Amino acid sequence: MIRFIRNAAVVAGFFLLFDIPWLLAMAGMYRGWIGPLMAEDTSLGYAVVFYLAYSAAACWLAVRPALERGSLREAAISGAVLGFAAYGTYGFTNAATLRDWPAQMLLIDTIWGTFLTAGICAAAYATIRRIDRRTGRKAGISR
Repeated sequence: MIRFIRNAAVVAGFFLLFDIPWLLAMAGMYRGWIGPLMAEDTSLGYAVVFYLAYSAAACWLAVRPALERGSLREAAISGAVLGFAAYGTYGFTNAATLRDWPAQMLLIDTIWGTFLTAGICAAAYATIRRIDRRTGRKAGISR
Protein backbone atom coordinates (compact mmCIF):
# COMPACT_ATOMS: atom_id res chain seq x y z
CA MET A 1 0.00 0.00 0.00
CA ILE A 2 2.84 2.39 0.79
CA ARG A 3 4.40 1.79 -2.62
CA PHE A 4 1.06 2.42 -4.31
CA ILE A 5 0.72 5.72 -2.45
CA ARG A 6 4.29 6.62 -3.45
CA ASN A 7 3.56 5.73 -7.08
CA ALA A 8 0.30 7.70 -7.08
CA ALA A 9 2.21 10.66 -5.61
CA VAL A 10 4.64 10.44 -8.54
CA VAL A 11 1.67 10.57 -10.93
CA ALA A 12 0.15 13.51 -9.01
CA GLY A 13 3.47 15.37 -9.15
CA PHE A 14 3.53 15.09 -12.92
CA PHE A 15 -0.06 16.35 -13.13
CA LEU A 16 0.87 19.40 -11.08
CA LEU A 17 3.91 19.96 -13.26
CA PHE A 18 2.00 19.88 -16.56
CA ASP A 19 -1.72 20.47 -16.04
CA ILE A 20 -1.59 23.51 -13.76
CA PRO A 21 0.53 25.56 -16.22
CA TRP A 22 -1.80 24.46 -19.04
CA LEU A 23 -4.87 25.62 -17.11
CA LEU A 24 -3.23 28.94 -16.28
CA ALA A 25 -2.25 29.44 -19.92
CA MET A 26 -5.73 28.54 -21.14
CA ALA A 27 -7.66 30.53 -18.49
CA GLY A 28 -8.22 33.52 -20.78
CA MET A 29 -9.53 31.36 -23.59
CA TYR A 30 -11.78 29.41 -21.22
CA ARG A 31 -13.09 32.65 -19.75
CA GLY A 32 -13.93 33.87 -23.26
CA TRP A 33 -15.82 30.67 -24.03
CA ILE A 34 -17.61 29.97 -20.75
CA GLY A 35 -17.02 33.11 -18.66
CA PRO A 36 -20.59 33.38 -17.32
CA LEU A 37 -20.39 29.79 -16.06
CA MET A 38 -17.05 30.22 -14.28
CA ALA A 39 -16.78 30.91 -10.58
CA GLU A 40 -15.01 34.09 -9.57
CA ASP A 41 -12.68 32.15 -7.28
CA THR A 42 -11.39 28.65 -7.94
CA SER A 43 -12.38 26.08 -5.33
CA LEU A 44 -9.04 24.48 -4.58
CA GLY A 45 -10.66 21.80 -2.41
CA TYR A 46 -12.54 20.31 -5.35
CA ALA A 47 -9.43 20.55 -7.52
CA VAL A 48 -7.35 18.71 -4.90
CA VAL A 49 -9.94 15.94 -4.64
CA PHE A 50 -10.00 15.56 -8.43
CA TYR A 51 -6.21 15.43 -8.82
CA LEU A 52 -5.75 12.98 -5.95
CA ALA A 53 -8.52 10.69 -7.21
CA TYR A 54 -7.47 10.93 -10.86
CA SER A 55 -3.81 10.36 -10.02
CA ALA A 56 -4.72 7.27 -7.98
CA ALA A 57 -6.92 6.00 -10.84
CA ALA A 58 -4.18 6.59 -13.42
CA CYS A 59 -1.72 4.80 -11.18
CA TRP A 60 -4.04 1.84 -10.57
CA LEU A 61 -5.38 1.46 -14.12
CA ALA A 62 -2.36 2.36 -16.24
CA VAL A 63 0.94 2.65 -14.36
CA ARG A 64 0.63 -0.33 -11.98
CA PRO A 65 -0.21 -2.92 -14.68
CA ALA A 66 2.49 -1.52 -16.95
CA LEU A 67 5.06 -1.81 -14.16
CA GLU A 68 4.08 -5.41 -13.54
CA ARG A 69 4.49 -6.23 -17.25
CA GLY A 70 7.53 -4.02 -17.80
CA SER A 71 5.91 -2.02 -20.60
CA LEU A 72 6.28 1.73 -21.10
CA ARG A 73 4.06 1.42 -24.16
CA GLU A 74 1.27 -0.11 -22.08
CA ALA A 75 1.51 2.75 -19.56
CA ALA A 76 1.13 5.30 -22.38
CA ILE A 77 -1.71 3.50 -24.18
CA SER A 78 -3.66 2.78 -20.99
CA GLY A 79 -3.11 6.37 -19.92
CA ALA A 80 -4.42 7.63 -23.25
CA VAL A 81 -7.56 5.50 -22.93
CA LEU A 82 -8.16 6.75 -19.39
CA GLY A 83 -7.49 10.35 -20.41
CA PHE A 84 -9.88 10.16 -23.33
CA ALA A 85 -12.57 8.58 -21.12
CA ALA A 86 -12.19 11.09 -18.29
CA TYR A 87 -11.72 14.32 -20.20
CA GLY A 88 -14.13 13.23 -22.91
CA THR A 89 -16.80 12.45 -20.32
CA TYR A 90 -16.42 15.94 -18.91
CA GLY A 91 -16.56 17.65 -22.30
CA PHE A 92 -19.27 15.57 -23.94
CA THR A 93 -21.49 15.67 -20.83
CA ASN A 94 -21.16 19.45 -20.66
CA ALA A 95 -21.90 19.74 -24.39
CA ALA A 96 -24.97 17.55 -23.95
CA THR A 97 -26.35 19.30 -20.87
CA LEU A 98 -25.24 22.94 -20.96
CA ARG A 99 -26.42 25.58 -23.38
CA ASP A 100 -23.78 26.79 -25.84
CA TRP A 101 -20.90 24.62 -24.62
CA PRO A 102 -18.14 25.42 -27.15
CA ALA A 103 -17.21 22.57 -29.48
CA GLN A 104 -13.65 23.95 -29.59
CA MET A 105 -13.34 23.55 -25.82
CA LEU A 106 -14.70 20.02 -25.95
CA LEU A 107 -12.19 19.09 -28.64
CA ILE A 108 -9.18 20.84 -27.10
CA ASP A 109 -9.84 19.48 -23.60
CA THR A 110 -10.42 15.93 -24.82
CA ILE A 111 -7.25 15.93 -26.90
CA TRP A 112 -5.27 17.56 -24.08
CA GLY A 113 -6.54 15.07 -21.48
CA THR A 114 -5.79 12.11 -23.74
CA PHE A 115 -2.20 13.13 -24.45
CA LEU A 116 -1.60 14.55 -20.97
CA THR A 117 -2.63 11.34 -19.22
CA ALA A 118 -0.70 9.18 -21.71
CA GLY A 119 2.45 11.24 -21.22
CA ILE A 120 2.13 11.40 -17.46
CA CYS A 121 1.55 7.66 -17.14
CA ALA A 122 4.60 6.99 -19.32
CA ALA A 123 6.73 9.49 -17.36
CA ALA A 124 5.55 8.07 -14.04
CA TYR A 125 6.30 4.54 -15.25
CA ALA A 126 9.85 5.52 -16.21
CA THR A 127 10.41 7.45 -12.97
CA ILE A 128 9.09 4.67 -10.76
CA ARG A 129 11.20 2.07 -12.59
CA ARG A 130 14.27 4.24 -11.99
CA ILE A 131 13.41 4.63 -8.28
CA ASP A 132 12.80 0.90 -7.91
CA ARG A 133 16.08 0.04 -9.63
CA ARG A 134 17.96 2.33 -7.25
CA THR A 135 16.28 0.77 -4.21
CA GLY A 136 16.68 -2.78 -5.54
CA ARG A 137 12.96 -3.52 -5.60
CA LYS A 138 11.01 -5.26 -8.29
CA ALA A 139 8.87 -2.70 -10.11
CA GLY A 140 5.12 -2.62 -9.66
CA ILE A 141 4.80 -5.20 -6.93
CA SER A 142 3.10 -3.68 -3.91
CA ARG A 143 5.21 -5.26 -1.15
